[in-house]
Order: sequence, then C-alpha cells, then structure tokens
Amino acid sequence: MGTKFRAFAARIYWQIRCSGGTYRCAVCGVSVNSSRNIGQWYSSQRERYAFDHDVSDFETLNAEVYSCPRCQAPHRDRLCALSLDPRLAEIPVGERISFVDFVPTAPVSAFLKRHSHVDYRSADLYMPGVDDRVDLCDLEIYGDELFDPLMFSRVLKDVANDRRAMGELVRILAPGGWAVLLVPISQRLQPTREASADTVEERWLLYGQNDHMRLHSKSDFVTRLRDAGFTNSKFGAAEFGVGKFALCGITPSSVLYVGTKQ
Repeated sequence: MGTKFRAFAARIYWQIRCSGGTYRCAVCGVSVNSSRNIGQWYSSQRERYAFDHDVSDFETLNAEVYSCPRCQAPHRDRLCALSLDPRLAEIPVGERISFVDFVPTAPVSAFLKRHSHVDYRSADLYMPGVDDRVDLCDLEIYGDELFDPLMFSRVLKDVANDRRAMGELVRILAPGGWAVLLVPISQRLQPTREASADTVEERWLLYGQNDHMRLHSKSDFVTRLRDAGFTNSKFGAAEFGVGKFALCGITPSSVLYVGTKQ
C-alpha cells in the first residue's frame, strides 16, 4: 500500500482520537485515549547505527501508536488478537484445542488464557516461566501433528535457521491446523537480508535491532512458508477494515500471515 493510503488511514485514527473518540486495544478490550510512542527512540537508534530503514519501511509497525497503556500490548499483538478472537469464537461448544505460543508476550498469554476451551502452552529456550523449554529449530519434545493452532510471532528473525524452524512448525501442526506467523518485513528489501553479524553494532546496521539475525523481504517470507508446507493467507486492512485498523492503532500497511498445514 502506498504512502498516501497509509497517511489517509493515520489521519482517520487521529481524527477519531482527537475528536473525543476512543482507541480500543484488541488484546485487553479496554478503550483508552492515549498510547505509548517509540518513534523518537527508534529514530535516534537508527541514526546512531546508520540503519538504512525508517519506521515507515516496515510492513507491520506503528511506532507512534506502539503499545497499549493498560496491558502494554504492542502493535503486532493487537493485530494478532484481531485475527485470533473470531477464530477461537468459532470453536464448537465443548470442544477443546491445544495451542502452543512460542516466545510469548504477557498480553497475548493473558488473552489466550481467557478462552476456557484453549489448552494453552508457552514455549521458549531462554524465557523464564514458560511451560516448555524448547529449541525453536528442533522441537523434539513435541510429537507429530500435536497442536491444532500455534503462534510464532516475531521469532523467525532470531533463530539461526528459519527454514528449519518453519519445517518443525509444520511437523507439529495437526492436519488442517493453522499458525499465526509474524516477522518484521521490509517493504524495501529483495531478497531477505541475512548476512553474518556478530556484534550489536553490526546487527543494528543490518537489521535495525541488536538481537536480530535477518530482515525478511515480503516475497521471500511467503516463499519460505510455502516451501515448508504452509498454505498462506494474508490478512490486512482490506479484510479487517480500515476503520477497525485505525481504531485499534494498527497501520494500514500491516499484514498478518496465517499458515494452514497443506
């Protein structure tokens, strides 16, 4: 989507907010009139390390309306919740699903645990307090086709071999199961940028963060998911509605990828 369309949707949001309307967090459901801004901080870091992207170059990022002041859910978590809520509501009464959330955030964990029919598990190699201690590239503790849905948000940028991790996700996903998949995507790059970077300075220069190992391009990310065995669906402003995106503080260029096991 072009710059003019993004600016138009942003104006809608600010008109709603400044005219007495409310901003609604899709994760905690609370209406507020403010949000946390990281735009200035990110711009200063970008200039310090000479990173060649601005915040507007990312497909899914709202640095000006970044996180909910109540539950701290960032932009990406709010986008995930918009997709998860109706999907979970469609599960028949009395049926239970097994849901694993890799590298969970506190807001989304609380959101998923509120759904009584979800058998929720959290997983990571280093994060304290998770249910399962796992290597994201080798999920050997899980059997084949074990989970109905799963969530892998913003993780593939950090693993040494994202293709292998995608393959493991397909293996543990039940037939017809779906996965919420989200990574930082550059709208400028082709192909994915994943040169070796051993220092904080090098990672900031190449990827715009101190712990990232790659920066995905859009077409390459979709190709890697397909090659791993996912049928990809993309959900953006056209599916959710520009007004809903604006109300939830989500940029109109944002896209959520949902992979279904082929």
